Amino acid sequence: MRWKLKKVFDRDGSKIAARGLRRIAEFYRVEADIRDTAPVQRLSAKQARTTPLVAAIGKWRQEQRFRVFARSHLG
Repeated sequence: MRWKLKKVFDRDGSKIAARGLRRIAEFYRVEADIRDTAPVQRLSAKQARTTPLVAAIGKWRQEQRFRVFARSHLG
């Protein structure tokens, strides 16, 4: 999903694509924060911190479906 949003953002400057990229960047921040921890701790921290992010991005995607024309680059 990230590379598609990046492609649309680079081509069109879409604000929706930019919001999506910012949401995905949150996952990368979690990874960076837990990088130097033990594997077991990393797994539990990743699960705890990304579960709400996954739910939020899923809800956001559903909301965007009604705002974007299906045959557009973003659709």
